[in-house]
Amino acid sequence: SGFEKYNKDNFAISSFVIDELSLDAIRTLVIVNGMNDKETARQYFSNVVRKRNLFAPLGDAQYRNFLISNANFDMFLKEKNITVYMDFYKQVYLAK
Repeated sequence: SGFEKYNKDNFAISSFVIDELSLDAIRTLVIVNGMNDKETARQYFSNVVRKRNLFAPLGDAQYRNFLISNANFDMFLKEKNITVYMDFYKQVYLAK
């Protein structure tokens, strides 16, 4: 995938793992695992969202980029409500 190539080219010494998970019949999550801490995750996120070519295969599809802890991810999977999580994300992560 584009993310795997990006990681190989830019984070060769990392142990990041790319997974895809079907959230439901129409939504798929692309998950990057292997971040050692919040700062690594934030730096990675900041770099990736600026690489628009990574998202070109999505065409006109709507998508969201966000950071999420393992504990919050488990709760997110139970609810599967991106709108609610994005509201939480804006308050907790983007307000800093």
